[in-house]
Amino acid sequence: METLTTIAPNNDWQIALVNGQKALISLEIAIEDLAIYRKLTNALTKQLDFLGSNKSSFEQLTRREKQVLHQILQGYSNEAIADMLCVSCYTIKTHRKNINEKLNCKTMVELLPYLLFF
Repeated sequence: METLTTIAPNNDWQIALVNGQKALISLEIAIEDLAIYRKLTNALTKQLDFLGSNKSSFEQLTRREKQVLHQILQGYSNEAIADMLCVSCYTIKTHRKNINEKLNCKTMVELLPYLLFF
């Protein structure tokens, strides 16, 4: 049986942790499953650390840059994003340049962890 206890309103515990609030996560698990849960806990901790340390950079993005970033992370090309947003390809290239500068990323691989913000 798994239970989750949190002091965060609306059980939005990930956002609460990123914002510095505390949450207690309590699990009852079989001993043979302990290694799996340890891996999951470590992965969650890394994600929360990323969210916390990159939140201010992400918040520097404009609403439109966030839209473009979301489309980039979904694998859309500049042309497809331009069509979806009814702008030119040049505009999307400019947004990409600004996103990369604000997030201090040089490659697509460096952008991938930002999926956590969506």
